[in-house]
Amino acid sequence: MSEGALKYIQDQFGLEFLENDFLEIDKMPLFLRKGYKYHAVSVGEVKLLLVDCSKKSNLNGDELIKNVENIQKYTDTSFGVVLIFNSATNYLRELLIASRIAFVIPGKQIYIPMLGMVLVERMQPKYKNEKIVANAKLQPTTQALFLNLLVTNDFSRSMEVIAKELNVTKMSISRAFKELYDMDLVDERCVKAGCNYLFKDRPYEVWEKGKSKLFNPIMKAIYVLEDSISMALKDELIISGESALAEYSMLSSPKTPVFGITSKRLKLFEGQYKKVPFKDQGTYIIEVWKHELPYQNGIVNPLGVALLLQDVIDERINISITEMLGNYTWKE
Repeated sequence: MSEGALKYIQDQFGLEFLENDFLEIDKMPLFLRKGYKYHAVSVGEVKLLLVDCSKKSNLNGDELIKNVENIQKYTDTSFGVVLIFNSATNYLRELLIASRIAFVIPGKQIYIPMLGMVLVERMQPKYKNEKIVANAKLQPTTQALFLNLLVTNDFSRSMEVIAKELNVTKMSISRAFKELYDMDLVDERCVKAGCNYLFKDRPYEVWEKGKSKLFNPIMKAIYVLEDSISMALKDELIISGESALAEYSMLSSPKTPVFGITSKRLKLFEGQYKKVPFKDQGTYIIEVWKHELPYQNGIVNPLGVALLLQDVIDERINISITEMLGNYTWKE
């Protein structure tokens, strides 16, 4: 990957490079090695595999789509594949978007649906571009910060304290505050004052303004045998999903209890639970989240519950969410 492209991606995402140990490059067929370079990175809690296609000649859309599917076979499934091009035709870009395949063309276009990011840019020197954002979503750390601030309305904490609460770096929190400013959700005067931020409006108004920029934080859901879960892991699990909604509304509790935990925290408990292919008597549903969610008394906060269930098409659940949010008390 060229130095300019690499700088561009680092500037845009604030990514951290990871080891490629999980990627069995030597076992890949020649057609997946020739003309491609691989870089494993993380953006907040989201892991991405950057696939540099800049040396690939005669790019063919159908071939690229098939190759992405094949690359995923040799990759940890928790990684999202992102193609990197120096340039691409309109037809190729439209084909990739239609197939929901992530890609970046430095200084021109970003399409990474797993980050809720769709950007188109005007090319300018050194990639210091004016961005035109279309249907942009907050990045995972920014969303975690946004929810945390809405729930606490506490801007007196230092970035170090907030970073520890959200299990991320201080630099990630700094970038997240900047993104909230770019999204017009915090006051510009507060940005100049460092960590002393304030919402531009009352918390409820900020929620209404910002909720269209939020995404469902569930990375995946797994079924786990209750008896196989270690006590240490049980202490970390947070009541989530429909189980949490039942705590805040008249909705009946689901037959299979639902809990949640971030992917970063779950990794600490490898080997301390047993997954099964489907839910049955004696199983838990564990939602694996992309970022931390606010909670109290071991239950996800109502704002987090609303996000976790935002894609569910069930009138009974939607009515309960409306009831839950209607009873929510905002900290002014």
